[in-house]
Amino acid sequence: MGLFSVLNVATRGLSASQLAMDVAGQNISNADVKGYSRKRLNLNADYRYDSSFGQMGMGVEVLNIERMRNTFIDEQIRRQNQEIGTYDEINYTLESIENIFTEPNDTGILHFIDQFFDSWQNLANNP
Repeated sequence: MGLFSVLNVATRGLSASQLAMDVAGQNISNADVKGYSRKRLNLNADYRYDSSFGQMGMGVEVLNIERMRNTFIDEQIRRQNQEIGTYDEINYTLESIENIFTEPNDTGILHFIDQFFDSWQNLANNP
């Protein structure tokens, strides 16, 4: 294992550590942000080199940056948001119907129905 290999191992280790600190910094700075899910850096030991002195590691490799989410809770949130959308649409439709009938006021349909039945009541009382 030559000098450049050793420097390469050190460079890879420092780069992985820097990325880990960046991920940790993002997690800390976004801890109070609604909807943010923390991230985790997954590292793996790179292959080993068999030398006359024994096995020597070749550094570390970054596998991925993974979001730490609960799939059950995510599914529940999606379902609830879908229900909210459904009820918002029903509410909008009912408000539109309410505006058509302009209830309750003196120009709405209820006022005219009351007048109609009051007229029948007056007719029944005074034939």
